[in-house]
Amino acid sequence: LRVQPHDRTVLFMVGSIGSGSIWRRMRLTSTSLERSNEPALRPWVRSSRLSRDSTRPARSHKVLSRSNSALVIATRAPEGWRGAPGFVRAFSVSGGAALTAAVLEVTAEGLVEPLLDGRPVTADVLLPGWTAYRHRLRVATYDVTAQLGPGRTHEIELRAGNGWYCGRLGWRGARALYGDRPGVAAALTLRFDDGSSHRLVTDDTWRTVRTATLADDLYDGEHLDLRTRRGAAHPVVVEHLDRSR
Repeated sequence: LRVQPHDRTVLFMVGSIGSGSIWRRMRLTSTSLERSNEPALRPWVRSSRLSRDSTRPARSHKVLSRSNSALVIATRAPEGWRGAPGFVRAFSVSGGAALTAAVLEVTAEGLVEPLLDGRPVTADVLLPGWTAYRHRLRVATYDVTAQLGPGRTHEIELRAGNGWYCGRLGWRGARALYGDRPGVAAALTLRFDDGSSHRLVTDDTWRTVRTATLADDLYDGEHLDLRTRRGAAHPVVVEHLDRSR
C-alpha cells in the first residue's frame, strides 16, 4: 500500500510477476473525514498488545496477547484423530442464588464453533478469525445468560476446525503452516445476585467426541456424514498456552 498525496491517489500491490510487482491505483475523491462510532483497529504498542473492545453489546471481538490471556488451558484431540473433534463439558447452574450474568469467552488455534445444549451460541462463522498465532490469539466473547436456567444441567461443546492454523493455505497448497492439530480454549463465567461467581475453563475435565464433520478445510470445504454418532468420550490432550509469546 502506497499513498501518493501529491496527486491524491493510493497504490495497492495486488500480485507479482517474477521479480516485479503488480500495482493498482485508486484516486481519492474527498479529503474530508467523517466521525464514526464503528470500532476501529488501533496499532499495538510495545507495552501492550490488547486492542480496544468492540462496542457491540451482546458479543465482542478483541485481540489478546497470550501473555495477558486468562484462558490458560488449551484442549486438543488425541493423535491420529480423524475429522473435526468436539470438546464437551457438562455443568449445572446453582438453584440457590439467581444467575445475573453468564459470559462465554472462546478462542482457538484453528476454528471453533461454540454450542450450548446442542444449539449454536452465535451465527458468527470462522471464529475466532485469522491472526498471528505465534504472537496472539483472537477471543470472541458472548453473553449466554438467556440460554442457561437455574437448577438445570447444561452441556457446552466446542467444535474445532483446521482453519488457517493447520488447514490448506496459500497458492502452493501448503498445510499446517502454524501447527498440525487445532486446539481450543474457553472460559464460562457465571455471576449470581449474592455477589458470588463461578468460572469454568477448559482443562482435563473436558472430553472429546466425534462430530459429523469428517473433513474440513477453508479451500476444500467440508465432508459431512450426518449418520455419525458421537460414541464414547475420550480424554483430551491438555496444553498450557505459551506465555513467553
